[in-house]
Amino acid sequence: MKKTTAIILLIICLFTFTACSYTTADDVSSAANTVSQIETKQDNFNIFPRPSSSSSSGDATIISSIPADDIQELSGGSPYSSDDIFPQQVKAEFISRDGWCYSALSKTQQSIYRRMDKIATGMHTGFIVLGDYQMSDIVVAFSALRTDHPEYYWLSNQFACGYSSGSTAVAFEYKNENIDISYLCTPEERTSFNDKLKYALEKFLTSVSDDMSEYEKELALHDALLNTLIYDNAAAADSANDPFAFTAYGALVNGTAVCEGYSRAFQLLMRCVGIECTLATGSSKEQGHMWNKVKIGGEWYNVDTTWNDDDAYVFHTYFNITDSMIEIDHSVHPDYSTLSSEQLEQFEDFNIALPACTSLQSNYGTINGSYISSREDFAEVTADVLVKSAKSGISGAEFVFGENCPLTFSLEGEDSITSLLEEGEVLRNANRELSRSESIKNVYISGIPGSKGFLLKW
Repeated sequence: MKKTTAIILLIICLFTFTACSYTTADDVSSAANTVSQIETKQDNFNIFPRPSSSSSSGDATIISSIPADDIQELSGGSPYSSDDIFPQQVKAEFISRDGWCYSALSKTQQSIYRRMDKIATGMHTGFIVLGDYQMSDIVVAFSALRTDHPEYYWLSNQFACGYSSGSTAVAFEYKNENIDISYLCTPEERTSFNDKLKYALEKFLTSVSDDMSEYEKELALHDALLNTLIYDNAAAADSANDPFAFTAYGALVNGTAVCEGYSRAFQLLMRCVGIECTLATGSSKEQGHMWNKVKIGGEWYNVDTTWNDDDAYVFHTYFNITDSMIEIDHSVHPDYSTLSSEQLEQFEDFNIALPACTSLQSNYGTINGSYISSREDFAEVTADVLVKSAKSGISGAEFVFGENCPLTFSLEGEDSITSLLEEGEVLRNANRELSRSESIKNVYISGIPGSKGFLLKW
């Protein structure tokens, strides 16, 4: 649905756009300069669905008592090593580093997390006793485990929890007449799937080199990921159509995903190059949504790979932006620490210790000189970037509206990109600085409606 909509809008706009004509100051060409409106508009599809709940922490089945025969020992299990997934060039320190969420948990929650980690990696079935713990702590620990480990693609967002002899026990795979939960693959399938994921990671890592900065690695992997991904509308409509679309495996190996798969894949790629990255959940475009928080040069930023992806272009509107910028069209679920035990046990949506994002140092617009801090700066910034790009033989440029700039992407009204380009005589001023062969004659505008950025192509 996403892909079809984008293509239809592109075709319609090519035939029905409202054009604005200009003549350059030195009449470098008899051809008119035109601005064509191409609106990239992802529609309101479900990008973070849940089987029976909107909970971001996962669905659980609670059982008052567990038959003794269903209690299993935490021994044996299926063999697993991080070497099965991570390529040889990934440093051991990147793999063994404690997850962001784990570090934010209480000692009790960390203890639950560690035991759940053993259950998940061993793909144990049946109920495993955790100890005498509160259900709310188990919910938080489970969410933290899934958030910290995008490589655990076989672990679903469901678990069963019950009580045995005064202790709590959990199961990630268990079936009876009332419960049917399982891993997303069998241990045998996981062996071959691990090989495929490792191979995919090796291919993506060819996009980076040791001499790159953190920003350069992040940008290269972001673009490589989006150049290979297709949004999975069928899985968005019903997760049963492809559960792997919600995993890093689905994104990196199969090349199809919804926002959860996009975010987990980006997180896994960042981990491979030693860049700290976590997940954020909330809503966007009136739907549940997931994106990333990433640490570059010691500062945290928001990155939304899903909304940066389009059939025609890879955008960077949502690349390394502040909290105030992303809050223009995203809302964030509360931190788990603000919820009561009862709310947690009812699986209300939450995040775990999200870092604040306030820096603009590694913002895409800041790095590329295309950051527009105010409406008054629009004409000067866009003209300067057009000149520099054209002189370098580049036929496109992306712009970012600053966090204090009231402008957002639109194609109608006095603050539309078309009107601002005309009002500031941007093409005319740019062409004054360009030679006849470099001059820009036709500019096409595209972007995500309501977002803090846009793209010009010529």
